[in-house]
Amino acid sequence: MLPFVDDENKARRAQTEINQAAGDDGVRPVVFSTLVNESLKVIVRDADALFMDLLGGFIGTLEAELHQTAGRVRGLAHGASDHDRYMSRIDAVNFTLQHDDGLAIEGYGRAELILLGVSRVGKTPTCLYLSMQHGLHTANYPLSLEEIQAQRLPPILRP
Repeated sequence: MLPFVDDENKARRAQTEINQAAGDDGVRPVVFSTLVNESLKVIVRDADALFMDLLGGFIGTLEAELHQTAGRVRGLAHGASDHDRYMSRIDAVNFTLQHDDGLAIEGYGRAELILLGVSRVGKTPTCLYLSMQHGLHTANYPLSLEEIQAQRLPPILRP
């Protein structure tokens, strides 16, 4: 696997690595490519390998059918084309993991959402979804039976 081939140097390194694998094994490697940059695609395609462009066969057909030109921007499929937004989501995921299941309560003031509930109801996956997909800094807190019976926020969570 040769991930993140996003500039000419990386494409040339990928080409060299593929050529070396072909020479070492005596069998041409099969390269499955999702490169959208044509100049990078040409470099990798010139390697001693069977080059399979996984997107190329579909893009033209879809453009014709939808009467739109494809964006051809790397990272769109992974939501990584906007670096600042991507890093914000990573920061949100890290925050969520650090503040999971009642951990690091002193940091709850920075949370955009605190999810309360009894154990085993899906607080963690819900918080992770919100942080990964929407960049929200979330925390979750497991309510005990005593806290539920008191019918008010636990003292530690009150403003």
